Amino acid sequence: MRPPRLIQSNLELLIAPLRLSIRGIIRYRVRHGGYRMMTQHNSIATPVRAVASKPRPRLTRPNCIEDMLDYQLYLLYRDCGYVIERLCQVEFGVTRRRWRILASLSAAEGITVSDLSKRAELDIAQTSRTIGTLAREGYLKRLANPNNARYSQIILTEKGRHLYRSMFTRFRQANKLLLRDMSEDQVQHLCAAMAILRATATQLIASGALGTPIYFK
Repeated sequence: MRPPRLIQSNLELLIAPLRLSIRGIIRYRVRHGGYRMMTQHNSIATPVRAVASKPRPRLTRPNCIEDMLDYQLYLLYRDCGYVIERLCQVEFGVTRRRWRILASLSAAEGITVSDLSKRAELDIAQTSRTIGTLAREGYLKRLANPNNARYSQIILTEKGRHLYRSMFTRFRQANKLLLRDMSEDQVQHLCAAMAILRATATQLIASGALGTPIYFK
């Protein structure tokens, strides 16, 4: 099915206000029209008054790396990641990886390390190390699997559930702030655009159209 024209041509219009909100939440200086605005790191609720300028439709006609889709998405991921990383470390004293394990486990307690690594989109070594750290800190524990002694089941402790609920409540607030400069229609188009891009990327990988990977020594 052909993607909607708005999604094909105006993805920049969806990314721009989101990145602007992120920069305002972090620390953003605007010199335009004779005024200067800066928000502080410790006040993520400060409103952003600047308006994103309408970007040129460069994604379909890139002239440099800044015009590439993957680079723009990287910048978006980096900026969003800073907000979440700061909340994780400053307010809760955990890393984003630990948060991901807690959040993934909260939706499927009792799964194995292997299954948890798949849900969290982490490799098995990263997952095992993070589980070990969280277990030592009392946020989760391993249970013997009655059906297969080789695979233990991972569950949250009450301390872990409390941390997850506190973090999720805080991140919902941050999520709302990140999207505050986007209309409902823009959010819907952004969700649709991301779904189309992920589906296209998956198809390209599965089809072999990208060729054989080159491994550098």
